[in-house]
Amino acid sequence: MGLPKIPPLYAGNGTIEGLMSGLNFGSSKATILNTPANGIGFQALNQQLRQAIETFQILQLQLGHQNAGHLIQSSSVFYLSLGKDDYINLFFLDRHHHSSSGVVRQKHGSPSFPRILVNQITQAIKDLYNANARKIICVGIGPLGCAPRSLWEAYDSSTTKVSDGDNYCVKEINDAILEYNAILSQRLYNLSLELLDAQIIFCDAYQGMMEIITRPALYGLTSRVDDPD
Repeated sequence: MGLPKIPPLYAGNGTIEGLMSGLNFGSSKATILNTPANGIGFQALNQQLRQAIETFQILQLQLGHQNAGHLIQSSSVFYLSLGKDDYINLFFLDRHHHSSSGVVRQKHGSPSFPRILVNQITQAIKDLYNANARKIICVGIGPLGCAPRSLWEAYDSSTTKVSDGDNYCVKEINDAILEYNAILSQRLYNLSLELLDAQIIFCDAYQGMMEIITRPALYGLTSRVDDPD
């Protein structure tokens, strides 16, 4: 798209120029839930939200409360893309490994898990709104059941159904992601009706990725997700 890369949070060094050029509060491993997996620290949504609020406070000190609020409202776009690690590293991992991540499934259960995640995403958006954010993009989760890791673990298991229609993807995982995305999309729509002066957009990464997976030739690819046998 020709857009410049957004530097990570600490690359700005707290300077007003660095803050105003945009910051990436994300992490390669980030969860919505505030839950560690296998002793590995995952940066949770609430931690990223706290960092964003602290950045707003720095802007207020540098620019004044009114100017900072206007800048955040008129010139800032907030891009939220989380949930992948909640499913792959917290919810589904215990299917093939005896790990502490199984506690997540035992605690929340399959029916309630997507709603718990969506509730936390929704609250984070409300917190951003209360801090003057007005343009928010929230990305759904892609077809994780088609990821190489999921396929490798599925073929290593005799209990996991792999075929998902004409695609060789893990149906159990993709079905769970579709449920989460549907709940998130509806909740964001309802939230946009509640916060009328905000632009809240849901980006359906799942359907976009599945279009590429099922029709690769249209996008310059020469292969698709096929049965490795």
